[in-house]
Amino acid sequence: MKAVRSGHRLVVRLGALLFVVLSLVGVGAAPAFAHAVLEGTDPGAGGQVEQSPRAITLQYSESVEASLGAVRLYDDRGDRIDVGRPEHPDGRGNEVRASVPDLDDGSYVVTWRVTSADAHPIRGAFTFTVGNGVESAKVESLATRLLAQQGGDTIVGAAFAIARFGVFAGIVLFVGAAGFLVFVWPGGRVSVRAARLVWAGWIVALVATLAGFALQGVYAAALPLADAFKPSLWTDIWDTRYGHVAALRVLLLVLAVPLVRALLPSRGRPLAEHPLPWRWLPGAAVVGVGISFTPGLSGHAGTGSQIPLALVADAVHIASVSLWVGALPVLAFALLPSADLATLKQTVPRYSQLALACVVAIVVSGSYQSWREVGSLDALTSTDYGRLLLVKLGVFAVLVVVAAFSRD
Repeated sequence: MKAVRSGHRLVVRLGALLFVVLSLVGVGAAPAFAHAVLEGTDPGAGGQVEQSPRAITLQYSESVEASLGAVRLYDDRGDRIDVGRPEHPDGRGNEVRASVPDLDDGSYVVTWRVTSADAHPIRGAFTFTVGNGVESAKVESLATRLLAQQGGDTIVGAAFAIARFGVFAGIVLFVGAAGFLVFVWPGGRVSVRAARLVWAGWIVALVATLAGFALQGVYAAALPLADAFKPSLWTDIWDTRYGHVAALRVLLLVLAVPLVRALLPSRGRPLAEHPLPWRWLPGAAVVGVGISFTPGLSGHAGTGSQIPLALVADAVHIASVSLWVGALPVLAFALLPSADLATLKQTVPRYSQLALACVVAIVVSGSYQSWREVGSLDALTSTDYGRLLLVKLGVFAVLVVVAAFSRD
């Protein structure tokens, strides 16, 4: 019974550590670092030009998607003026340009909406004047009102957030539960509960990916939920990086099916009759690593500087969280209620060692990702976000040391 009590203590300890880790370190940066930032416009915001500009150009801090967004132009009466389709001039992903017709002297409002690297839309508005036009408080008020009218449907935003969470939760449970059966509890391959958890993770990841693909268009373009079923919008989504990565994830999940079927023997069949072939582990590694790469490919890791290293760090982060957190349900609901004393003596210490290694990997990869968002070593001490990061790293160091000395 000592091993059983040890297992239960391990679950409680790792659960508490998980709560602290997710509260303190999440890879997500503060709002200023979470999305692309508008760095400049042409014509300049609040500026005056002598003659009508040929185009409106927006520059951002990182690459953005413009195909599902919009650049809209209004005169000082609030009447909309047709402009060209937003595009990336000369392939520069961090710039968006829309051609404009000849404009008369006067004040104008520009509203814009694009999709940031993490698939979240960002928007804003600015004003400018042409020739002898005079900007007034009325135009500024008009800009605020027009921007508020283009905020999008809150139901769509909530649905898309649920889909995104489902993707991460599904990946974590699927990869973590399967990994637990391979590296920690091979005998659990015949466990019905363990098999259900593996397939549950696969189903959640697949359904959430498909739902996110359908919702991305209406979310990015601020359209009603009913438009999510329009095939024309699906075509626009397919042309985005988010759409390509979603399709890749679906393909990898489909390729995972025969691997999972080989991992989980038919009910009632002896495990000795179903050894994993030597080709299984390399194939499973390729698919599992590929799935772990997909969140970074459609997120911030796929843009900016040091992209190859950032993608690797993000994949390590996702895989480590999966092997640690995704394995907890198998440990708690499949192994502990059914395993004998000898099995617990083997698996509990083995999982404890794996969890500690995963925490270290999470700290290292998450710290690199956060430093990459900060941008420089000096920013670690000169910005609020950098100082918060240092505090997180200090707390993590203490957690890792405590975890290392508290393992059974």
